[in-house]
Amino acid sequence: MSRKKVIMALSGGVDSAVAAYLLKMQGFDLIGITFNIAASEGAAFSAKARAEIDAQMNDAAKTAWKLNFPHYVVDAGQEFSERIIKNFVSEYLSGKTPNPCVLCNEKIKWEELLKQANKLDCEYIATGHYARIAEHKHRKYIRQALDEAKDQSYFLWKLSEKVLRKTLFPLGDYSKSEIKALAGKIGLDEIAQKKESYNLCFLSGRNYRTFLEEKNPIFFDTIRSGKIISEKGRLLGTHNGFPFYTIGQKIEINRLGQKYVYKIDAKENIIYVGEKERLYSSSFYVKDVNLTKYEKIPKDVVVGTKIRYKDKARLCKMNILGDKIKVSLSEPIFAVCAGQSAVFLEGSALIGGGIIV
Repeated sequence: MSRKKVIMALSGGVDSAVAAYLLKMQGFDLIGITFNIAASEGAAFSAKARAEIDAQMNDAAKTAWKLNFPHYVVDAGQEFSERIIKNFVSEYLSGKTPNPCVLCNEKIKWEELLKQANKLDCEYIATGHYARIAEHKHRKYIRQALDEAKDQSYFLWKLSEKVLRKTLFPLGDYSKSEIKALAGKIGLDEIAQKKESYNLCFLSGRNYRTFLEEKNPIFFDTIRSGKIISEKGRLLGTHNGFPFYTIGQKIEINRLGQKYVYKIDAKENIIYVGEKERLYSSSFYVKDVNLTKYEKIPKDVVVGTKIRYKDKARLCKMNILGDKIKVSLSEPIFAVCAGQSAVFLEGSALIGGGIIV
């Protein structure tokens, strides 16, 4: 019987390296793929970011050589620029707070991995994400990883049930410490000791505000000295441009102390500030909903929601209203940001998600 072929996404880090090793041990034939997202978009990436991406590609190639399977670099720079960076910039310039990693997983990583899988006649695609695949009534869905501290299911909610049928997550039942220890045992010590990066890949340590201004200098010249308005409509001061602020951000107002941004009016270049209590919401709406475990969520299912990666799940009720869902919370939540992702959980099962409006 022929061995099943898998497209393995290699980032150059320890997680994807050990994921590849685990699949090899399970008898799969691997073909490694690394995305060069900087290849066609020099303006978006600093010299430091480009150097880091080059180093990651080299480490991915070393992993494939060490584990003895072919490895290819795919130029995804133009796609990344058009679909991720442009969205990131336009969302901020609309007064929203985007989550580019969620969009990148769907539009860049999985789309391109599936293209390569079809081209190279591979049955599955695999990544080093900490998540698990489960099945309910012949429908595939994502479960949170065993290691709650490393669970990455929040960033994967846009993956369709159809896509999940071809996806493998080898690390879902392991802790990070176990993965690093295993890397050492199989001779990947150098990769295991690499410092993890938690920044957006195209920022490479830069402040997102600096990045936005570099991309749109003329626009920012037109929005200097915007108004800061209180809950009662008083002019409290001026700001340097609404994209530099997000919902829930603390700012210092002369003589009034700390206030919190609770509304951004991009059209008028106004930010509204008030007391922290003003930022708590008992409901919000989402659009672009993707459901996986169920085609329609049963009425008797107990659902929790998270609006941030490290947030705790809060019980909620979901009401479908046309092309949106109203999410009513069991307890108020702080700083609901338009543009961010809300995911829906049934215990450890990720049953879907949507974009907050």
